Amino acid sequence: MTFDLLRSLRERANLTQEAAASLAGVSRVTWCEWERGSRRPTNDSLKAAARAVGASSEELEQLILAGADRPASRDRSRHESSPPSPPLSGEEA
Repeated sequence: MTFDLLRSLRERANLTQEAAASLAGVSRVTWCEWERGSRRPTNDSLKAAARAVGASSEELEQLILAGADRPASRDRSRHESSPPSPPLSGEEA
């Protein structure tokens, strides 16, 4: 599930992604990833996002439930499980 509700709330508040991200204390890229559903925000981030767009407590609850239904981003899990990079030539291991 993507965060269509987050996008709708932002548009209702007449905010750009950059403005909403700034109000929520995150980068525009992070906000875009949330709206696309390619990155899952924490509940604390969702609360900040909800405040930024003027969401009601019911809308915040919907956002949190939507986030709980989604698996973690594949990109993040891949990076977390990647082995460390080998040292560069001439560096000590």
